[in-house]
Amino acid sequence: MDALRGVYPRVVLDVELYRPKTGRRGRAGFFHSRLVAVGLAVQEGPGRAWVDVLHGDDEAGLVRSLLARLERVASQGRRPLLAGYNILSLDIPIILSKAYEHLGPREARRAAGLLYRRFLVFDMFQHALGEYTGTGLPGFRWLYHRLACLHGLPEPDKGSGYDVHGLYEEGRMGEIVEYSRLDAALHLAALAALLDGGGEARRILEALGVGGPAAGCR
Repeated sequence: MDALRGVYPRVVLDVELYRPKTGRRGRAGFFHSRLVAVGLAVQEGPGRAWVDVLHGDDEAGLVRSLLARLERVASQGRRPLLAGYNILSLDIPIILSKAYEHLGPREARRAAGLLYRRFLVFDMFQHALGEYTGTGLPGFRWLYHRLACLHGLPEPDKGSGYDVHGLYEEGRMGEIVEYSRLDAALHLAALAALLDGGGEARRILEALGVGGPAAGCR
């Protein structure tokens, strides 16, 4: 990770999906789900960050807006960092599959070139795998809790991506947006903690207006 220190801008991508119920089979698979929001957190330099959430029922419009935002970041004359948690297995493939479905093969190929060739891609899940000693696979909540304990970061209460299904069905889009905004901010703080340490992570959270109680650590 040493090679990534000092790389700016840093962009964190976090998709939110509605996975409708499919009878006895439970929820629809990720690639048959509806894209309802994308949290986008950007760190432009030390202590300088912002978060935006793209949302709506128009999947094609969401994908176009996201790709346009990323194109503007990538056009700043340097190769920025694109990061997330499980971004290589979920977020980027979801975006590309939706681009192929709604924008066509040509635009999907352009999107793949943008995401994979014009950004340095870092998946925090891969780092967590090397640290995790429990059973199963580590989730982002585990990684953030560990970093909060190591660096004295606040650990605000937040829901789970699984809550999005019920919120979407009840038309509570505002709550999905707020969940996505907080999730993207915490992902960006986790990235800052991994690359720069707790001081920078705290500055990022302060810049984004995220507080909360101290992590309950043992």
